[in-house]
Parts: sequence; C-alpha cells; structure tokens
Amino acid sequence: MSRTHGRKRFRILVNRAQDETAPTVYANMAQVAKQHLDVALDYLGAIAQDPAVAGAASGFASAVDAAPHSGAARQFSEHAAAISRWSAPQDDASRLDSFMQRAIYGSRQFAAAAGA
Repeated sequence: MSRTHGRKRFRILVNRAQDETAPTVYANMAQVAKQHLDVALDYLGAIAQDPAVAGAASGFASAVDAAPHSGAARQFSEHAAAISRWSAPQDDASRLDSFMQRAIYGSRQFAAAAGA
C-alpha cells in the first residue's frame, strides 16, 4: 500500500497478545516498519489472548463467527465499530471510490487481454 498508493501511515491492532506485551509487539513492529518500509504505525490497542481465537483459526473461521460471545469476539466487534466511524481523509488516494475505479479499470484490462 505504501509503494502502490503512497500511504505512509498505518494503524495496528495487536492480536492474541497479553495486555502487557502488546505495546512491546507494537513498538518492535513500528521500529521495523519505519526502518525498512519508511512507514509509521499508530497503535490501536490489542485483542487479548483468547482460546476462542485459536479454535476459530483452526476451523478457518473468524472468532466473531465461531465464538460470538467470547471476549475476543467482543473486542473485535468494538474495534470494528470504532473503525467504521473513521472518516477517510479527503486527499487519501486509497479511498473506496478510487479503489473501485482502479479495480473496474484493472478488470476491464484483464478481460481485454484474455480476449473476453
């Protein structure tokens, strides 16, 4: 996303981490992202270690679908609700309408190259 769309800032939600280790995981990832990718990470928080997440992953399902009453599902839902309220920056090249325009254009090019 940084190379293709010029995004230089990302938000990170640490999953399956103990509350006391999540800030360390974030700090390490932020340092590596800055050093090797020249991007910045903002810390959103953490989803606590929950057996429901491991069980859901082994069944190729989300924790919200596999165990909707678990602590992890509640935390995912809370973060998703908060994220859905974010407003997109007006100058953000990765806005949904730009993405959809690029996807449609790309699919047309692909179809033309395939002889469709």
